[in-house]
Formats: sequence, C-alpha cells, structure tokens
Amino acid sequence: MRKQNSGFTLIELVIVIIILGVLAATALPKFINLQSDAFKSQLAAASASMKTSVLLFNSKSRISGGGDDRVVYSGIVGAAHQPWAASSNGTSPSTAYTNPPEIFKAAGMDTADWSYRIYVAGTYQVAASPKQKLDSAQPTLAQVTATDCYIHYKWETSGTPTIQLFDDGC
Repeated sequence: MRKQNSGFTLIELVIVIIILGVLAATALPKFINLQSDAFKSQLAAASASMKTSVLLFNSKSRISGGGDDRVVYSGIVGAAHQPWAASSNGTSPSTAYTNPPEIFKAAGMDTADWSYRIYVAGTYQVAASPKQKLDSAQPTLAQVTATDCYIHYKWETSGTPTIQLFDDGC
C-alpha cells in the first residue's frame, strides 16, 4: 500500500511567493504616498483654519471698532484687523518662542505639531512645517523652506494677510 503525502510542492510555494511579491510591489507605493497625503492635508487644514480665524478676527475687530491699533479678542492679539504672525510679549509682537504665534492660537493650531520660525521681513511673518517633516524646536527659516512642505503667514500693515501653502516637497 502506498502512503500519500499531503502538503505543498516547491513549485506551488514559489508561485505563491511570486504572487505575494507582485501584490506587495503594486500596493507599497500607495502606502508610501499616504504620508505625503497626510502632510498635504495637514497643511490644507491649517491654511483653512488660518483663513477662517482671520475672517473672524477681522469681523470682530470691525464690529467692535477696534481700528488698526492693537486689540485682544478671546486672548488673541492682533492689529490692523488681523491676528499677529508673531508671539505676543504682552504689549507688542515678539519673535520669541515663549508663546505661540497669535495666528496659531487663533486658528487652534497646536505648536507641538509644528516646527516654525517667526521672523521679520518688512512685517512679521511665520513659516511652519509639520513636526513629522521637520523635527526641530527652533528651526531657521531656511530649514523650514527647504522642506518645501510648509505654510507661510504674512501679517500685513493693512488689508488682508497673505497665507501661502507650499506642498511640493510633502
């Protein structure tokens, strides 16, 4: 009487491994792209939050007759009908990291999620990259812009602030 062997042959195992390899090769790029999509979504959400907070601050400032002088609404400091791009030291804008930028507070952005640089170039400005993209407590402006995955807020002395999104490097 012959004994029957049960199990997989070597050829069957090789075919299964090849099929799994092909599936992994086609699915892997989709999973890698998820991180890029997450960064882009984070920037888009921050941009939308900033724009909304600017509109709300502007409306509140105009309704209350705040004028172009320094005003404080719900703990958010600004002037010229817009939240500052800088931190507040109590009476004036500051590039220090002791407080988050006023636009971050207005937009409900958590500074722990962002690597940002406050700087002055004509007016106060802030550039911020997702912390997972640039993990630095106090990066330089060059480091933030080098990621090519950041949001830029420029406080204007009059009119509407400039909010730009750079996501080519995400």
